[in-house]
Parts: sequence; structure tokens; C-alpha cells
Amino acid sequence: MIAEGFGSRHPDFEPWRGHLRGEHGVTTGQGLARRLFEPYGTGVLPASAFGEDAGALRIRVATGLLYGDSERQRQAALEVRDPVSLPWIAAALGRISDILADLGP
Repeated sequence: MIAEGFGSRHPDFEPWRGHLRGEHGVTTGQGLARRLFEPYGTGVLPASAFGEDAGALRIRVATGLLYGDSERQRQAALEVRDPVSLPWIAAALGRISDILADLGP
């Protein structure tokens, strides 16, 4: 399940708890954030940074950079009918997919 906030997503990795513990030694949101950053360079915040239980395997992911690196790209993302058809958005989503495939069960 993914909860939403303003400009962010809150993925919950609880269904992967056993796998993350066994394969990656991850037991907390902070550990999950560290695991995403160290090998992948993906910066996220653990839900505990927002007052949730430290054991929660939830993170906060800012989505703003998915729309592009420049004002021109961000404007194009807002104007196009299918933002995923834009190469920079497709690449970012592909990277997320690759990370999850590598990390997950």
C-alpha cells in the first residue's frame, strides 16, 4: 500500500519484512533508507523521521524530481497527456523499478 502526502509517496514495505530481514539485514525504516541509499544512491527518509514507530518499514519519497531537472522539463510534464512517455520520466520510473526488483523478493 502506498499512502500519499503533498509531493511525496509513503511506500510500506511491511509485506517484504521477512525478505528484507533475511536477505538484507533490514529491520527498521532507518535501515531501509540506508539500504536504498548506500548501493543505489536513492535518498529517502524513514517514516520514523515523521513520528512513526522506528520499526515501521515505511519511507517518505519525494516525487518532485520525477518531473524533470529543469523548468522546461517540469513544464512539459505538466502539459503532456501521457507524462510517462517523456524520456526523463520513463527513465526515472525504470530506475525505481530496477531498484525494487533488485531489493525485493
